[in-house]
Amino acid sequence: MNKTSSTTTIKPYFIRAVYQWCTENGYTPYLDTYINADTIVPINYSSNNRIILSLGIQAIDQLVLGNEFIKFIARFKGKIEKILIPILVVNSIYSYETGHGIEFNPETDRLLTKESEFGNDIDNLFIKKTPHLSIVK
Repeated sequence: MNKTSSTTTIKPYFIRAVYQWCTENGYTPYLDTYINADTIVPINYSSNNRIILSLGIQAIDQLVLGNEFIKFIARFKGKIEKILIPILVVNSIYSYETGHGIEFNPETDRLLTKESEFGNDIDNLFIKKTPHLSIVK
């Protein structure tokens, strides 16, 4: 089977699968990710351009496991933070309790020096949009 230009990466599907497996079995999913210009995390909790985050349902709110990025809201020492992680910089997702999960090949070489695609407009990514329909004639 030939890969076409419209083929998406399989990585977000694996991330969602491990997340679902963790939550269905009562485990806490953890995300190990690199940090690049598009990654929005509280930088003072990072080390060596990486951060490990709990995706436990008690720890986060408004989780979106999208095909291009992961976003959610979390508290760090009582302060609410908006988190945005491009899928390409995710290193692994695993169960805190068992260590079972999946580790990905690093895809960050070109991304660590890349300028941000999102700029400072992070708030627009977290606005809940109401669905609307329109009549097409």
